[in-house]
Amino acid sequence: MADTLSFTILPYEKNINGCIVIFLENLQGQGKKKNMAVKLLWNGLHSRIFPIEYENEKELLFKIRVEIAKMKWLYWIYGKELAQEILNQ
Repeated sequence: MADTLSFTILPYEKNINGCIVIFLENLQGQGKKKNMAVKLLWNGLHSRIFPIEYENEKELLFKIRVEIAKMKWLYWIYGKELAQEILNQ
């Protein structure tokens, strides 16, 4: 599994840890920081669009994996319907 992401045209979809990650918009933040707008799709669940602030691709990939783990945890603890309600808030 690679530790980097390479892409230039958005929107872009990539399968990370069994989850479809849709990269929607990349914005320049303060200083070296950037903001990526993403949406996650996994096992019938879908997140709202949310920003991730990052400095490099390795940090972005790490933060995406954390968000995927949170989504899976919600599914396993609360079940699909309640997890989706929580993700929509």
